[in-house]
Amino acid sequence: MKTKVLEFMNGWLAPSTTSVQAVEPLPRGFKQAKWGMTKAELKSVYPDLFHYGDSGDVYKLGYIKDNYPIDEMTYYFYDNKLYKIVMSYNRFDIKYDEIVAEMIKKYGQPKKKGKEEFDKLSRAIFRNIFFRTWEDENTRIRVKYLIPRRNVNIKENISTYFASIDLEKQKYAEEKQK
Repeated sequence: MKTKVLEFMNGWLAPSTTSVQAVEPLPRGFKQAKWGMTKAELKSVYPDLFHYGDSGDVYKLGYIKDNYPIDEMTYYFYDNKLYKIVMSYNRFDIKYDEIVAEMIKKYGQPKKKGKEEFDKLSRAIFRNIFFRTWEDENTRIRVKYLIPRRNVNIKENISTYFASIDLEKQKYAEEKQK
């Protein structure tokens, strides 16, 4: 499955031939989706996208076929500009440690790592939430691994979150003013 993940990411997360010390800049989006694209521009690149949610600012691209290493990609917009992409892997054959190792090869050591603090609801559902975060002046990438409690009917989940730092800050600043 590791090969399928790397093939899907098509060079974005391909094994690096450089040492761990050599670091590539973080991407400004994912594949053909770039920060600041409009919904129309994104739909022209990915015509199978469908609208999801009430706000008009969330679009999903689902992968149903068994040969895809992810379940879905969700694209978030603020002021009709792409600012966040979340890839969800709800499959047991994709390993958190393998994704993190490939990210370290490509981008160096994460800026942040550890366990997330739980709110009351999360403590009831999840046993642990691990993460690694890479960040530069433009982009934040976070790989997250959620491990549910045994008495909860939820699968383990791995996701990769990409965000434009500037657009995300603008969005949250506006939300605070409301």
